[in-house]
Amino acid sequence: MGRTTFDVVKSFPDWPYKGKPVFVATHREISGHNDVKNVSGDFANIATSADLSKYKRIYVDGGNLIRQAIEANLLNSMTISMIPSILGQGTRGLDPINRDLKMELKSTRTFQTGIVQLVYRFPQN
Repeated sequence: MGRTTFDVVKSFPDWPYKGKPVFVATHREISGHNDVKNVSGDFANIATSADLSKYKRIYVDGGNLIRQAIEANLLNSMTISMIPSILGQGTRGLDPINRDLKMELKSTRTFQTGIVQLVYRFPQN
């Protein structure tokens, strides 16, 4: 995840990634979580240096990192969760990419909270 996303998540009352390795793309030192590692560079280099290929599933968060992963063709699916709130302010969920992308809807899920989760697959190029 990107540093901005990490800064939000670390403020949660409970750490949601307990027991899972977490890589944060940042040039600044991170403290407070033993299972968190700093990584830097673009997503393709991070994927190589952190040896992400040994994991069955990885979770990418942060608009800039997601954009880089898409542009490097390193994602095979994307989960988008729609939360029933309209923010007056905020940051963009995904940074602009350099091309149009076709995605295929794989599944949808609705929660009692009103959240709707959409899972899309990227067709192989």
